[in-house]
Amino acid sequence: MNRLRLVALACAALLTGAAALAHAAPAPEVVTLRNGMRVLLAPDSAATAVDVAVWYPAGTRWEPADRAGLSHLVSRLMFRGTKRVPDGSLRRQLLEEGGVVNSTNTPDGTCYWETLPAEALPLALRLEADRMANLSPTEAAFEQSRSDARTDRRLRAEPSPMARGLARLLATAFPDDAYGRSPYGEDASLRRLTVRETEAWRRAHYAAGGALLTVVGRFEPKGTMAYIRSLFESLPRGTPPAAPRPPAPQDAERRSWTRGQTPVRLAFAGWRGPGANDPDTPALQVMAQVLNSAHSRLATALTTEWHAAALTQAGLQTYRDASLLWVVAAVPAGADSSTAERVMLDEVDRLVREPLPAELVARVRSQLGVDALFGAQPVRARAASLGESVFEDGHLDGARNRAAAYERVTPADIQRVAKRWLVESGRSVAWYVPTGEGR
Repeated sequence: MNRLRLVALACAALLTGAAALAHAAPAPEVVTLRNGMRVLLAPDSAATAVDVAVWYPAGTRWEPADRAGLSHLVSRLMFRGTKRVPDGSLRRQLLEEGGVVNSTNTPDGTCYWETLPAEALPLALRLEADRMANLSPTEAAFEQSRSDARTDRRLRAEPSPMARGLARLLATAFPDDAYGRSPYGEDASLRRLTVRETEAWRRAHYAAGGALLTVVGRFEPKGTMAYIRSLFESLPRGTPPAAPRPPAPQDAERRSWTRGQTPVRLAFAGWRGPGANDPDTPALQVMAQVLNSAHSRLATALTTEWHAAALTQAGLQTYRDASLLWVVAAVPAGADSSTAERVMLDEVDRLVREPLPAELVARVRSQLGVDALFGAQPVRARAASLGESVFEDGHLDGARNRAAAYERVTPADIQRVAKRWLVESGRSVAWYVPTGEGR
């Protein structure tokens, strides 16, 4: 039995298993409280834990450009004390119950989550309601959080040469938009922030009316919903902030050249695409997966035929209102940079000129479908998938929708989408080279 057949059977088995699980467990439900807060309940009696998460419209796209880093600073403050919970106690209480606690920041929003034993669910809900309503950072807590945010920026932002180069490509492709900015902000902006303006921004973006609470895993739905109403429904609605405008369109190729800490020259190219929920995005994801293969035409041409690169990678960076299909070639000493760039761009352009083999597309789309469904099985992963679907797209069951969308992608779809989006006017090229090296 060939590999394509095995992948197809695995995907079919997983779809059948997911359907059986969905049949055994109640379907996820979204309820809107009187104050506008949405609540997503996805009970599963077979789960061994429960995941609680709260999503807020509070990513980098929501912060003023001259206050870059504000959203990350607030995410630090959200783990500090409230009027009822001493500083440092929130995380400690959840950890003592055997929980895993963290936050997730994207340009489009911020999510605070904890995965913990089912019996600790009331505690998690109480703590989330408390910090939504009663966060009260002292001047000392603010200064410590600012110091931590500045340290994050210095130590955690773009830790590897590949990540730093990709960050430069995003900044080149989205020069006037938060999609091109670091989530950790700018040190000068962080230094300018005050307690007063930070708290004003937090209250506007962290009110109940714009929030989404998700409870996924092992819990009893009726009693849990009643308890949620008792904790959250009386909290102030606030005025949910207006959605950020989509990035301005790109009408000409953009280029950048940056020197930094990298052992080899890295040539990046990226093509602007649509948002995560656009019908063309699954085809772009298949393209990215094809280009990322170690045996792709891109890798073969650059590393074997032209000896212009030591390795290649590709991916699709997706956001709510835009995406970026990117490729990178690591160009070793002695290889010709102009040849590496020319071959890299030409191999991507072949997606426009020539259809991909049907068997290759079928294999890649099946693998993407399997990954989407397997990735949504653990409680935390399922909670993230459901929460992201409702928070960003306004609908449930994102993993199954993505898997179904991948299965519909054909070679003709890929060529059509490539002709639409892989154009020179939407392209950006960013070179990231060792310090001291000339052009």
